[in-house]
Amino acid sequence: METLEDLDFVEEEEVESVSVGAKSVRWATFLVNGVLWSVVGNGKITNANCGKYSRVKICDNVDLHGRVTLDGKNYAGKIFRRIIHNSCGRPSCPECYISWASRAARKVAFVLGEAAKQHGKVEHIIASVPVKDYDLSFEDMRRKAVKVLYSRGVVGGSLIYHAARYNRVKGFYYSPHFHCLGFVLGVYRCRSCERKSNCLAGCGGFDDVSWRQYQVDKWYVKVADPRHERRNVRRTAAYELGHCTIKVGVRNFRVVTYWGVVSYRKLRLSDKARAEFEAALKDTCPICGYELKNGRYMGVKPLITDRRNPDFRRDGFEDFLENGLPAWCVTEDGG
Repeated sequence: METLEDLDFVEEEEVESVSVGAKSVRWATFLVNGVLWSVVGNGKITNANCGKYSRVKICDNVDLHGRVTLDGKNYAGKIFRRIIHNSCGRPSCPECYISWASRAARKVAFVLGEAAKQHGKVEHIIASVPVKDYDLSFEDMRRKAVKVLYSRGVVGGSLIYHAARYNRVKGFYYSPHFHCLGFVLGVYRCRSCERKSNCLAGCGGFDDVSWRQYQVDKWYVKVADPRHERRNVRRTAAYELGHCTIKVGVRNFRVVTYWGVVSYRKLRLSDKARAEFEAALKDTCPICGYELKNGRYMGVKPLITDRRNPDFRRDGFEDFLENGLPAWCVTEDGG
């Protein structure tokens, strides 16, 4: 009899390891049931300002940066600076899709963080569509994905659609699947199970139920190994959004949808939580918490603003004084 180890599923590789500028590698479009799909970041640049350096924001509260942080570092005498680039906020834009993914991931992390207060740990679950369902419309495919996840004991979460997987030899190829950051009913206890590779013991655990349901619907559903995960929900969501799939020509296509206990109808967000989230979207100093201000660098060291430069760092701490003179100041327009 087949076991989970007998199934040959190609895992997604680190798309970030591929040159973002290599269109021949990143480009992937699929015409499915008359609908054209594309991996994010492969449309036309919205305008000439997309991705261009805009300004630098700083926190010059040097007197508040002298305390030792939890990581044991002392930032005494330093300012915090953040390089800001223009962004159109569209997932199709090859210059702005990364910043779009980062911002969208922050919302996913916020929503799931609020839901986690009631439903426990967020798990990363992948639901792969079987060949027999390739002809379904996207809407029907998504509805079936939700039904399949329910049947495995997943009670809700976010859904991100990927129409393709990536292989170093053949590049992107059509293989529809859904990434769910959500909640498993009860506790996912299968990670430490000695029989994980052959769930036929009838224990009722997630992998056992998922394997038995696979015999019925042929949808392969698994919980991702935490050793291969990003450090938190936001980073995981940002990675999945960074190579997800969108409908070509549909400007307001909903890339992230919520269902089950995290649906808009069931998850009630308090005004206080919403206000805290809006505040978190503002650029603030990680040391003192004050909102960043437009700044200007007047020192002699090069300020690297080109994101393609290997030495570019969006955030950083810099010496306030250079050769005994202030190297940074707050301005109206930045610089």
